Amino acid sequence: MGDRVPADRALVVGLGRSGLAAAESLLAAGVDVIATDARADVTGVGALRRGGATVRLGVDGPALVELLDEVDLVVPSPGVSERAPVLRRAVDLDLRIWSEPELGWRLHPCEVVAITGTNGKTSVTELTAAILASDGRDAVACGNIGHPFTVAARQAGPDTVLVAELSSFQLRYAWALRPHVGVLLNLAPDHLDWHVDAAAYAAAKTRMWQAQQPGDWAVGNLEDPPSAALVRSHAPHATAWFSHLRTPATGVGPRDDTLVARLPERDGALVEVAAVRSRGPHHVANVAAAACAALLAGAATPSIAEGVQRWRPGRHRLEVVATA
Repeated sequence: MGDRVPADRALVVGLGRSGLAAAESLLAAGVDVIATDARADVTGVGALRRGGATVRLGVDGPALVELLDEVDLVVPSPGVSERAPVLRRAVDLDLRIWSEPELGWRLHPCEVVAITGTNGKTSVTELTAAILASDGRDAVACGNIGHPFTVAARQAGPDTVLVAELSSFQLRYAWALRPHVGVLLNLAPDHLDWHVDAAAYAAAKTRMWQAQQPGDWAVGNLEDPPSAALVRSHAPHATAWFSHLRTPATGVGPRDDTLVARLPERDGALVEVAAVRSRGPHHVANVAAAACAALLAGAATPSIAEGVQRWRPGRHRLEVVATA
């Protein structure tokens, strides 16, 4: 039984968008699936039943824990806390627990640029994908952004790069997932109702780099001490930085009135700071992070300005809501 067929029987806990995608991917891989949700009414389970899954709705607590005796893999949805009894018992039973992105990677390995952090993940994910698309790459934004990783990985071609927004929930149960570039934007105490404590939250973020190999990159925020410390202590190989205040020795940041790159085979002016700052001072950091990630993934420097111009923020982010 190899990674391509990761289990004989799997329990999927939670049937939101990512849970449904995970169950469908497991079925396609020939795995028997028990798909569960605490809700009694879930849209979209008809296809799972037709595909051969055992669907159990309105199941939680002891009844859910009992199902662990029937499986050898658990795939929890992001909303299922690591404190949940079903996951605590799965650990006691030494069962494998894989997040949905981990499952997608195991089934369909491909090039990944991963973005995580407490704030700014979606904007930087979209920006990075826009820059890579401007460079002619088949770049797909996925993950916590709303497009499940397993779906994107299953549909990826040989030249596709997945730009994946990954939450601490998804990284907590990642093991083999290997981003070629892994970006940590910032770190502040968050989701402490899900993680055991702040240290566990921080530790989940560092799992982004654990499977990296020589030639892969970790990218950190030079101006955010908590996350920068994690990069310095946990990045296993090459490290680059982004900044909204200065030009890193290796990375992307402003010099005078221009964002510039100092990276292997990628060096020089990228885009005028004034054009970036027009969408808010924090946007300089977003663009620097996205530019650094895209350049390390192979984009040429002229694609940065084109991608930044092409990008349009999602609803309710950097929107004008009124004028006086």
